[in-house]
Amino acid sequence: MDIWENLLCLKANSYLNYKEVNMGLFLSFLISFIASLAVVILIYLGLQGLSSYVLRKGKIGELECWFLPHWNCFRLVVRNIPGNHTLLFTKWKVWLRAKIPSQVGSSPMTFVDTDLDSGERIYLPTGQDLPIVCFRFEENLGKIKLIHTDKLGNIIKPYDLEGMNDIMAEYHIEVKHWFVLKHEINRIFFVPLTKEKLKGKIIDFVRDYYLAKQKFSMKKQSEIQVRIYKLGEKFSIQI
Repeated sequence: MDIWENLLCLKANSYLNYKEVNMGLFLSFLISFIASLAVVILIYLGLQGLSSYVLRKGKIGELECWFLPHWNCFRLVVRNIPGNHTLLFTKWKVWLRAKIPSQVGSSPMTFVDTDLDSGERIYLPTGQDLPIVCFRFEENLGKIKLIHTDKLGNIIKPYDLEGMNDIMAEYHIEVKHWFVLKHEINRIFFVPLTKEKLKGKIIDFVRDYYLAKQKFSMKKQSEIQVRIYKLGEKFSIQI
């Protein structure tokens, strides 16, 4: 009987030791996995923050608006002439937006959009800008119209500005950085077409700013950059 009891005790101790060893290995694996995951997350967040800083500081693929008097039109362009990165898979859309205020029976503001242009470029090398829409303003009998044009200033279609609030433009680009990182950049801008009260004065963005800049540029026959406004941007990174 003593022999059987000893064997049973030995087997029980072996089982307990086996469980303890397995539990120790599992805990060791779990701690190593969590530590590795934390390191990967910290590296990813660090790269994301650093790359976002570099992209913002370098103004890679920024949207700008220039008036070119030779072609008598504004060009809204994704800038890459001064850049040193190739822009990949650029997609864009531009539209006119009218805003209908909230009212009884419709609490949210309603947007009515009219498409102007959209497209895609797979490869945009350095030293080239990408025009995504071209336009100018024309005044007749005190009324101003937006003239949608091609890059050479040829008329595509005129638009009555009555009721229109903004020209909206959104685009997506991809950039290879440091050979191994791919950045995706999404931005949205707008060109105001309304009258706003600023510092007690009513400012007509079209008449007092854009049309005035257009006339000044035509008179001086010199290119001029005008302000547009960024509504939002988002960066993401892939390794």
